Amino acid sequence: MFSNLKSFYTTNKERFNYIISKLDCAILILYGLFVFEAFLRTSTFTINWHPYYHFSLKIILFLLVLSKSLFKFMDNIPLYIVLGICSIGFLLAYIQGNYGILLELILFTIALKDIDYKKLITIFTAIISVSLLIIILGSQTGILNNLIYTTSEGAKRISFGINYPTDFASYILYLCLAWSFLRKDKISYIEICLMYGISYFIYRFCVARASTICLIILASFLLLYKLRCKYLNIKRSAKKEISGWLSFLIACSVPVCTFISVAFSYYFSSFNNAFLFKLNKLLSNRLYLGNAIFNNLDIKLFGQHIDMNGNGGYSIPWNNYESIGKSGYNFIDSSYLSILFRYGLFVFVCVVLLFTLTSFVAKKRGDYVTLFIMAIIALHCVIEHHMLDFNYNPFMFLLISSYYKGYTTKKESEVLHEKNTVS
Repeated sequence: MFSNLKSFYTTNKERFNYIISKLDCAILILYGLFVFEAFLRTSTFTINWHPYYHFSLKIILFLLVLSKSLFKFMDNIPLYIVLGICSIGFLLAYIQGNYGILLELILFTIALKDIDYKKLITIFTAIISVSLLIIILGSQTGILNNLIYTTSEGAKRISFGINYPTDFASYILYLCLAWSFLRKDKISYIEICLMYGISYFIYRFCVARASTICLIILASFLLLYKLRCKYLNIKRSAKKEISGWLSFLIACSVPVCTFISVAFSYYFSSFNNAFLFKLNKLLSNRLYLGNAIFNNLDIKLFGQHIDMNGNGGYSIPWNNYESIGKSGYNFIDSSYLSILFRYGLFVFVCVVLLFTLTSFVAKKRGDYVTLFIMAIIALHCVIEHHMLDFNYNPFMFLLISSYYKGYTTKKESEVLHEKNTVS
């Protein structure tokens, strides 16, 4: 029976590929709708969404996943078995904590299998850049509310139409990451200088230190990488070589940052360490808050429901945007701690493995720009909570897309480059 089924798939492969290509187009459109909706929900642009709008999108997504899986199952049976096991774990976490995003994440993970990764990142970049520009213009012309917060030192933090200044800064950072991914070594010095200027802008008006630092690191890496390629006369597709031990350390950024985030928060109150206290102050009390989570909650295999109460948006009085001293604050800023406590140990391990494997695939491909992008995301997620947000991070779907089919050796990459040059 199995051999007959395989023969049926082989005989109709060309027809199936045509159908899959149409399904992929529908999936990319649906992905864009999810990103756009998620973005608007973090802005001050209010829409009375129909009660069944988001539910209808989920149903359509499920049908697309089911259809595509039926046509592609025979291509990689072990992978679909792994995805099936992960789906069960994510479903149990959804039931335990009632986080709808978990269902959407696992469905898109299956749906985006083998999809063109450049189209995926391009759609994200186009939607966020255009939407962000419209929201900024609306907030600065009085059409939309422009929430302004005040730090303990009296500095103003402007949100530019987004619910919170650090969220606005995170949008800028991930947009720059996506742009750098698409441009890679073709990026110009003007674009790099613009990133430096943007980093100053978000620090000056948003006081978003984490995003500012990450953006400066990104721009500096792109500058050094471009100069190195230029002065060493390295071909663009041959891409250079960063020493093995250094690229390995960069590829390990996700597990390293995971360990730092979890360990420092867990042991914060156990050691009367001056360094940790200074670090806690620098991180806006995040180590203390993380330690409080460990003291008050247990880690569960499939998570638990935790009501998140932060400073952003309309959770505070309209005329009092004080971000310090607000009572009832209960928000897990670190992506690693948020995933671990809210979604559970199973989802946490899956996510860490996913991002780590993506980094090592980038290393194997010799794609050092993407490798460094993954490291910046790992660093940023120590402070911010956007690791699994559709509207911020498109790179969580990179491994399941066509990206993992990249060239495994520099020699193959050079051969392809020569062919493209001749053609």
